[in-house]
Amino acid sequence: MTATADRPPAEAVELIQRWCIQMVPETNELLYRVEAKARGNRVTIVERHYLGSMPKNPFTGELLPDDWSAGPIAQLRYLPIAGRELAWSLYWMRQTGRWEYYAGHGTAGSPEPLLAEIERDPDGVFFG
Repeated sequence: MTATADRPPAEAVELIQRWCIQMVPETNELLYRVEAKARGNRVTIVERHYLGSMPKNPFTGELLPDDWSAGPIAQLRYLPIAGRELAWSLYWMRQTGRWEYYAGHGTAGSPEPLLAEIERDPDGVFFG
C-alpha cells in the first residue's frame, strides 16, 4: 500500500468506498446513498437522501444532484506513527457539528474494524 503521512493508502480509501456501496440495499439505491470523500488524511462517510420528485438529466438519465441531502455519518482519520500499528482512528459528529473521537473502538491498524463498528453502531451515534 502506498501512503504518506498526510494521505491514507489508495487501497484503503477504495475499501471504504466499496463498504459504502454495499451499505445501500439495491431496492433503495435511487433514494438513498452512502458515500466516502477523502481529503488529506481524512475519509468522511456521508449518507444522502433523495428529496426531489425524480427529475433526471435528459442526457445521462441520472438523478439531478441538487435534489439530495447530505449528512455526516463518520470520519476515519489516517495518522501513521513510526513504530505504531494503529494508524486509523474513528470519529463521530456531535450535534454541535464538531467531530469527536469515538472511544468505543476508535483506533485500528486498518479501516475494516472501524467500518464494522460503524455498521454495528452500538451507541447510536452513526446512524441514530
